[in-house]
Amino acid sequence: MPFADLDGSRIYYEQHGNPDGDHVVFVHGAGGNALSWWQQLPVFGERYRCTVYDARGWGRSLALGEHDRGAFGRDLAGLLEHLDIDRAHVIAQSMGGRAVAGLLRLAPERARSLVLCGTNAGATNDRVRDLQAALRVERGDGGLRAHALAPHFPDAPPHPRRPKHRGV
Repeated sequence: MPFADLDGSRIYYEQHGNPDGDHVVFVHGAGGNALSWWQQLPVFGERYRCTVYDARGWGRSLALGEHDRGAFGRDLAGLLEHLDIDRAHVIAQSMGGRAVAGLLRLAPERARSLVLCGTNAGATNDRVRDLQAALRVERGDGGLRAHALAPHFPDAPPHPRRPKHRGV
């Protein structure tokens, strides 16, 4: 299995598709891994050289030692360097946006184009933090986490509900 030892971590990666095509790097979100892109690889692979990887601490990659939020960007930049990819189209979903934001800070010339899907790239500022804090105080109820389960759930019996259909 291919790994790149980067910034104190061992990053798993795969390459697929057209070896002569422009490079496309897919960056998964939280809870995902390189397999998150299995439906896109056959389509993009017809024209592009596709790289997928498991972010540090996810899938087959290891997060060794200390790391901070900037580690995701350093890993992406380091992986491009490791694979000798000068420029790539980068497609990121959710948490993967943090890696892209880091890449743009470290080596913006390596991004040929960007597609960011469902991400804020970890971006926030003092105004956003102040609004979030005010909302928590105003709500005073613990927010979504306090209401994620119905109030009766902890006391509900452990048996499943009776099926509403027959003959299946």
